[in-house]
Amino acid sequence: RLPSDVNKADTSPKIVASVPACLLIASDFHEIFRVHVDQFGHIRGLWYQTMAVACPAGRLAVPTSATKVVTTVSVDMDARGPRIAVEPVAKPAEEEPGEKGKEPEKSFFQKYWYYIVGFVVLVMLTGGDDKQGGGGGGGGGGRGG
Repeated sequence: RLPSDVNKADTSPKIVASVPACLLIASDFHEIFRVHVDQFGHIRGLWYQTMAVACPAGRLAVPTSATKVVTTVSVDMDARGPRIAVEPVAKPAEEEPGEKGKEPEKSFFQKYWYYIVGFVVLVMLTGGDDKQGGGGGGGGGGRGG
């Protein structure tokens, strides 16, 4: 078990790698560790293997006396790959300095809508054209009597 951040070994998560014990015995205790780190030195992976690739069939003789263990350790830093060339997005054609504040031409109704609305409201309030025939009401010239 290896801390993933060696600067914070107590609090960082642990990285674990293992192999079957029969592979270690079959390889005469030759093991290889490869530690993968990022650009900041944080451990991103641990690779562990032995010189043997398969456990032999049958029983293995486990050494009873002190055995020499050969361990190889290497550290690989992740290299940044080549960057993909991205062409810049085409910008719209540059406007002339005098045209930046210029608005597009407005239609007749967009220019004079408030006069038109005012006129319509005025016509509706005054009752429009009064076409009542001449009925007259004249005053009663009658004599009562």
